[in-house]
Amino acid sequence: MQAATASSAARKVLIVDDSRAVLAILRRVVQKVGGAGVDVRSVTNGQDALDLVPDFSPDLIITDWHMPGVTGIEMLQTLRQTGHTKVRVGFVTSDTTVARIEEARHNGADFVVNKPFQDDELVGAIRESLQSAQGRPSAAPGASPMRAEVIERLLRVALKQLTFEVKECEPLVPKSLTPFLMRCHYGQGPGDEPSVVGLLDFPALCVIGAGSGADSAAVAAAAIEKGRPDPEVVQRASTFMRIASKLIHGHTDANPYRLLRAQVVSRGVGELDELLTRSVDRTDVRLSVVGCGEARITFLRVPL
Repeated sequence: MQAATASSAARKVLIVDDSRAVLAILRRVVQKVGGAGVDVRSVTNGQDALDLVPDFSPDLIITDWHMPGVTGIEMLQTLRQTGHTKVRVGFVTSDTTVARIEEARHNGADFVVNKPFQDDELVGAIRESLQSAQGRPSAAPGASPMRAEVIERLLRVALKQLTFEVKECEPLVPKSLTPFLMRCHYGQGPGDEPSVVGLLDFPALCVIGAGSGADSAAVAAAAIEKGRPDPEVVQRASTFMRIASKLIHGHTDANPYRLLRAQVVSRGVGELDELLTRSVDRTDVRLSVVGCGEARITFLRVPL
């Protein structure tokens, strides 16, 4: 076990990985976020982390998944079962299949970041977790439901076989809608009335549905060319959007966002045109995929 970094600040981060090289890299990234105002300790397996938690009381634990003895997910489950419900936990791992992400989220993980990672991606995840640990809201009321960098982080995990770029772009408008798209309603609180809507235009639906199943860009392009999505593509895209619910601003363990329904709809159906026109609290990104062209993803809050 490495010695603690001297600090008088309250923010405490525990790093858990069986590679000392990775521990050093993660320590550097954590200190990039918190500077001298963060106390960092590190251990090489889940059992040592469990032994340290009662005395150290970390705000955030950053852990690998596969380690000798107690694994990262077993450590997280043990923490929750033994009453350590407030400590935030995030995974930095090479094992980031959709099934792993769902398991991590189901057990209360804040984030799952893929190895090798970009510093900016992990910095954003750590900063958001530390803000939540300190009781600070991740976004003020009325803010967009999901930042562009969070959407990109989800896509990097899901679409490992594809080469793409993600950029924030101008708002999606009714006249730009594709003939078919996936509309997802998210709710939070009593009654679960939809308060956030997520949209995948038809190319995004096909790319995410095909790519998250480890299919190639050619398979995604063929799905787009076909003009209608296969049920398996729709199911995979729905899974991606369900995982996204845990990253909507304002999500907490006590008051989580839930995916109420995900459905493929035709352009011009229901209140969609009005929603796109009225909503100002939103994030729109353009997904440019080599071999597939461009796609659009939008998350927006339902106006009161």
